Amino acid sequence: MRYLTSFIILFSFVSCKSDFNKSSVNATQSAIQSSSKEFAVSYDSVKQNIRLFKEKLPYMDITSKEVAKGVANNLLDLFPYWYGTKWNFYGTTESPQHGTIACGYFVTTLLRDAGLNINRVKLAQQASSVIIQSVCESENIKTFSNAKNEDFFKYIREQGESMYIVGLDFHTGFIYFDGKEIYFIQSKYYDEVAVVKEIANKSRVLLSSKFKMLGRIDNSDKVGSLL
Repeated sequence: MRYLTSFIILFSFVSCKSDFNKSSVNATQSAIQSSSKEFAVSYDSVKQNIRLFKEKLPYMDITSKEVAKGVANNLLDLFPYWYGTKWNFYGTTESPQHGTIACGYFVTTLLRDAGLNINRVKLAQQASSVIIQSVCESENIKTFSNAKNEDFFKYIREQGESMYIVGLDFHTGFIYFDGKEIYFIQSKYYDEVAVVKEIANKSRVLLSSKFKMLGRIDNSDKVGSLL
């Protein structure tokens, strides 16, 4: 799995605004992989492998940025288990496909499961900017206020392949750029009303948000220090 490869080689109350038009059970054209699939390895097994490797980190000669890259790759391995898990404003589930999950809890639960030592409940109840600042140092944070969406996407593309926490007006999630396409992974409160992976430049909530804050995960010394 990707996290093993990476580690071996390297190693507001966040409110999901529930009245964005009206929720629909129909999938949008922007959403892809919006349901989970069968996996050979269970979610708990993936988490256990991450925990076991963390125990070896003190004895390994790797930098904090290399560890941060590993955390980002852990997220890529964990995301698919959550696709299709239902959104709810008060959702706090820790288990994909069981119960419901709000946007802030989705972000903090995934960060914790990817290896970070954080209080997922306390942090999920903070503004998205607080979540980002808790995980990323200032040089890895970029804020866009009333900026053109073209400038937002241009900035991400200029960074190359990268993983971010993104904070919006009333929402939060993850942004991932694979070098070709930019994706928005979120617990979505409209249309599918579930955890989805979207093409970012087709996401209504992302495009309409006047405020956008990016916290880069895969290049953050602070991320490495939180393991």
